[in-house]
Amino acid sequence: SAVVFFYNASEWLQLWCVHHTAAASDSLGGLLPELAYPADGSASKPLSEVVVGELLLVKPGSAVPVDGEVVGGSSAVDESMLTGEVVPV
Repeated sequence: SAVVFFYNASEWLQLWCVHHTAAASDSLGGLLPELAYPADGSASKPLSEVVVGELLLVKPGSAVPVDGEVVGGSSAVDESMLTGEVVPV
């Protein structure tokens, strides 16, 4: 009976972990911005319409919408979400 108990306990623990991991993953998706701002000044557009090589404007204090490379200007970016730090870095 001890084997059955430990088996059931491990199954419950696995289900609990899967559920909480999925919930955490869903909440991270809410941190992404919904719009990107083209650098040429045209109207903002959804992230699904951004193409590789397109220049985007990242406004101060806003989230970076996609991976990329800084080609001009200067600013500061809060990297704490990437590094896991408690305070902004």
